[in-house]
Amino acid sequence: LTDSKPYLTALMNRAGTLRLAGRAEEAVSDFQHVLTLLNGPSDETRYIRASTLNNLGLAYQSLGRLAEAEDCAEQALEIIQTLPYMEAEIASSGNNLAALCLRQNRLEEAEGWLEKTMGYYQSLAGQQDPHRSSALTTLAALRCRQDRLEEALDSYERAAAITERFAGRNRNYASILHSMALV
Repeated sequence: LTDSKPYLTALMNRAGTLRLAGRAEEAVSDFQHVLTLLNGPSDETRYIRASTLNNLGLAYQSLGRLAEAEDCAEQALEIIQTLPYMEAEIASSGNNLAALCLRQNRLEEAEGWLEKTMGYYQSLAGQQDPHRSSALTTLAALRCRQDRLEEALDSYERAAAITERFAGRNRNYASILHSMALV
């Protein structure tokens, strides 16, 4: 039972909920357990592994364990790049790495990751992806650090519009507006 797909899905959902609820240590434990249960070379298994690594990295990041977070994000990206039709996921992983670099004041690296990330989103021209908002928010934060405030405001405005379209005027939307007000 513990290696069944429903169990794995439930454990991943629990871990994600714990992370979002601010219980990152518990989430780390669950995400690590998921990784021990994933076996096999199928594209689906590799995709789930990459997704789990991305989420584990975000949990580590919220705990300030940045080296571990970066390692997870790099492993996830390495896996995702081998799978077909993963441009949006590659972009999301690149944004995670950019955010980690930004948090460590590695601005040039953050910019490099964001250029790649935004390039992937450009290649998805007709497709809308809610993760694009996160990338735009990371780009805006970088532009603020670079004192390129008009560009930061533009990125925040675009991020707010995407967030509102996909999720309404939720907490993320309010956070983006708050960041805009600080520019």
